[in-house]
Amino acid sequence: MGIRHLFQSPHEENGPTDEISDRRSNQEPIPKEIMLSLTQDQLISLETLEFFGWELQFIRRSDPNNCLFVFWHREYNDYACMDETGDVTIEPEIKVRDIAKAS
Repeated sequence: MGIRHLFQSPHEENGPTDEISDRRSNQEPIPKEIMLSLTQDQLISLETLEFFGWELQFIRRSDPNNCLFVFWHREYNDYACMDETGDVTIEPEIKVRDIAKAS
């Protein structure tokens, strides 16, 4: 994916998925305004994850100041998460719908 693709939704290449309902209520999986406000620590973690093949799938937001960046690795068939400080957790204990794996 790379930093140059931060502003493209992972779903844009494949087109919209009309048959799957979504709870985002017209929010993008990776909102541009959040990506523009990443800290230096978050950018370093993002670049490192992408270097090792992780792809940013979506951002889970409980509120504007509390974001969890969710990554997917096709080869490992697993998730990783980056929090608002840039700390990364491999194999986090989160529940994710199958749509994230399909993108």
